[in-house]
Amino acid sequence: SLFPGIVWQPTDPDRDSCGAIGARIAASRLTNIHAPIDLDVHHTPWPVSGNFAALICCNMIHIAPWSATSALFAGARPLLARGSPLILYGPFKEDDEHSAESNADFDESLRQRNPDWGVRDLRDVKATAEMHGFGLQSTHTSLVDDVHPERSAVLLSRAGSDDGLLQAVEFVRLELPWTHAEERMAGACGGGRHVLRGDDRVGGRE
Repeated sequence: SLFPGIVWQPTDPDRDSCGAIGARIAASRLTNIHAPIDLDVHHTPWPVSGNFAALICCNMIHIAPWSATSALFAGARPLLARGSPLILYGPFKEDDEHSAESNADFDESLRQRNPDWGVRDLRDVKATAEMHGFGLQSTHTSLVDDVHPERSAVLLSRAGSDDGLLQAVEFVRLELPWTHAEERMAGACGGGRHVLRGDDRVGGRE
């Protein structure tokens, strides 16, 4: 409701989760959110077409195998014009160091659940992004409280320039710190344009 000029396309790889997202959309009575579609980043081509103003991936790459990160960038590239942003939201390490003790605890719990999961190092994410033509633009970090893991919004874009990138930067600046309730509907960029939204476990299943 904060961004009526943005048309949203939510996605999730889980049918039950798509149903829950659809129910929330119906309850919201918002007309600028399409019905969710089943999308797993590993399954190409993705079941979407056309050009998107932005792609936002929330809380996925740490609860999916590392291959999902590369698949995300590979799948996003043909959907985004040069300069259009791809925003990752979730916990990250930098140079093998956690930025908060809560992140280290969260990382350990993830790896106990599945050894292919874990908080990713921003250095590795950046290197993988560059392999697919994306460049790191900025990071914006928020610590919600002393219990929940620290989360960051990582803004990347395809090579080039576009007003949408500037709008995305302004969006991230205004929206952080996000609460856990708000992060589900957070988004960015582009009046009257489409934004592809991927939620928890895009490309990763428990």
